[in-house]
Amino acid sequence: MQMKKILGILVLGLLYFNSSQALPVCKGEDYSKFKNCIGTIKQDGNKFISRYGDEPGVMKGVAFFEYSNGNTYIGETKNYNPNGLGILRIKDGSFYIGQSSNQIMTGWGIFYWIKNNKYVLGQLKDHSHNGFAAVVDPTDMLTLQRGIFKNNNYFKNSKKIEPQCKGSYINPIESKDWTNCRGEFNAAGLFYDSDFTNGAPNGIAWVRLFEGELSKALGHEPYTYVGELKISKDTGWGERTGMGITLLDDHMIQVGSYNEGHYHGKGISVWPNGDIYIGEVEKDKRNGQGDYIAIDGTWQSGQWKNNKLDGLGFRFHPNAQMQYGTFKEGKFIK
Repeated sequence: MQMKKILGILVLGLLYFNSSQALPVCKGEDYSKFKNCIGTIKQDGNKFISRYGDEPGVMKGVAFFEYSNGNTYIGETKNYNPNGLGILRIKDGSFYIGQSSNQIMTGWGIFYWIKNNKYVLGQLKDHSHNGFAAVVDPTDMLTLQRGIFKNNNYFKNSKKIEPQCKGSYINPIESKDWTNCRGEFNAAGLFYDSDFTNGAPNGIAWVRLFEGELSKALGHEPYTYVGELKISKDTGWGERTGMGITLLDDHMIQVGSYNEGHYHGKGISVWPNGDIYIGEVEKDKRNGQGDYIAIDGTWQSGQWKNNKLDGLGFRFHPNAQMQYGTFKEGKFIK
């Protein structure tokens, strides 16, 4: 189901609300006065749906945009423009998941281009991949290119990023001279293409975990990661820490912050079935403030604990009354 259909379901569902509910539909057409309500704006053929808080006319949390050109956006906003984490779906079936700043795709993100059936994940600036990125074939999840990109064009293979580490990697102790250089190695199905410091991956990296004994032992699904690594004080190894993108082999996508190898901080997750979560995470689970938008149009927003609404929030389903108030382990209390 396309995001456009989700927006349609939301609009139809909101028509059934009335002002007696805790989160009423915003009244009138002057959206600068929208306050503590869920509002729909139609302007120049575009449609915007968002929650409005105590400050009149200011979108709060995640918003839903349907543009006149057929594109859609679900994500964070500022001044009625994409700003933060979100997903932009293009009408031809292509999409972008990642960071934006004042409507400009900048930071870390992943494109899927339907015209050539490829993922491109990495650093962006001014709507284009600029910096380190990788191209992945979604058919077999093999990485076809990795290195430096300029304006979406493959500019430099990672093996040509200077200075290159010398010799073959053995282990962190015997390869201590791999420092302040770029290197590659693999062990038991775990591949690294990274900056190195004192024999450990540290910096901007591509990491590939194939399915096998190691992935089973680690309890991880096979994935491709492009992002930041930092040497852990606990393990002495370069763990996923900082901003990055994880593309799992089942096509689930995570863009956001990591810490000590865990998805941790804030991010956007998009599941293969089209479900979306945008918000805070703690050790790979939804914990903190966030919004979950299911493909059937169900919208859950508020405080999360261990992947369930827990605290103040609301749950909207197109075919049911909105629940607004306190939740406990995913159940509405009052």
